[in-house]
Amino acid sequence: MKRHIPRLLVLSFAAIVGGAVLVAVAMVVGGFFYENWGPGWSIGDSIVEAMNEVPPADEPAPPPVPPAQAFREGAWIWALAVAAPFAWYMLIWSIHGRDPAAGVAFPRFYPPEGISPATVRQIVGMGFDEKA
Repeated sequence: MKRHIPRLLVLSFAAIVGGAVLVAVAMVVGGFFYENWGPGWSIGDSIVEAMNEVPPADEPAPPPVPPAQAFREGAWIWALAVAAPFAWYMLIWSIHGRDPAAGVAFPRFYPPEGISPATVRQIVGMGFDEKA
């Protein structure tokens, strides 16, 4: 499939497979799409090959894709991929992440009625020890 891409755009990929170097190069010269895939091709060879080929003059560039069609073709997936985690984190933060209501904090110098100092020490220390 040929696509109209800006002039002199070179995309390349190289891989070593089984001892052979495979290079894929896609090059655009004046809106003409050129690609090759084969062992031992270098980017320089691909550029020379692409420069030797003359793009057909009678082939017009395809019209631009309207925004509504682009949205139908998959942009909504990316919008959902960004919006869904954001909405989820906002929901969880609003339930669990907010600070409690502000109030006056005051120290207690004596344990509450009905609770011994040893019990308060166990609650505060979250355990039992042999001190005091």
